[in-house]
Amino acid sequence: MRERLSGIAAFVQAVEAGSFAQAAERMQMTRSAVGKSIARLEERLGVRLFHRTTRRQSLTEDGQAILEGLNPMFSRLASLQCPTVAAVQGAALGVGLGLALACDLLVVAESAKIGSPFAAIGAVLDSGSHHFLCSRIGPARTLELVYTGRFLSGAEAVEWGIANQVHPDDELLGAARALVAAIAAGPTAAFLLSKDLVARIAGGGLSLDDVLAAEAAGQGAASRTHDYGEGITAFQEKRKPTFTGH
Repeated sequence: MRERLSGIAAFVQAVEAGSFAQAAERMQMTRSAVGKSIARLEERLGVRLFHRTTRRQSLTEDGQAILEGLNPMFSRLASLQCPTVAAVQGAALGVGLGLALACDLLVVAESAKIGSPFAAIGAVLDSGSHHFLCSRIGPARTLELVYTGRFLSGAEAVEWGIANQVHPDDELLGAARALVAAIAAGPTAAFLLSKDLVARIAGGGLSLDDVLAAEAAGQGAASRTHDYGEGITAFQEKRKPTFTGH
């Protein structure tokens, strides 16, 4: 788990810096580099996150320290200024679930397992999943997953409204990439205006009048982009638009 989390944290940092090539490279971090990242995190926090005194003793964790060190990653992933898509094959539980739900869209394989395993170990659902699940499926169904420890299949996750699409396992990555490519080819500047507005609505406190005003402001901002002019021109010329994200 530590290896994946360190790699994802480095990936988020690279995306925030605008270096997508570096982000791809970061996802291929070596075991040695991962170990050094964990050591730096522990040094910065001033605590040991993982302890094992002998090979025969079980691993113990300082759960609060781990989450305090990792929590900023979930917030930063959720607020990245670009559309984000997560693809889940197999189990997404705990931190894995938080990472998946922090993305704008979620596509899953038929073999996916989505839920909270913590009822079996006396722990608390974490990684922002209370917030993310409540936003997607409401309080009652969120607590149903917490109380029962039920794992949803990929198809059930879509039926419940947690995931957007389900695909056969061997088609998942291709489907996710196709979705990302379609989004990237669209008017991404306008998409970000909608992403921001949706986040504000989900956060509560916006009346219908507030939303209408925000939509009007967003439309005004979009109308000053190249993509807006291209979209209108392409519509008039009855051709497919070529968006640039500007």
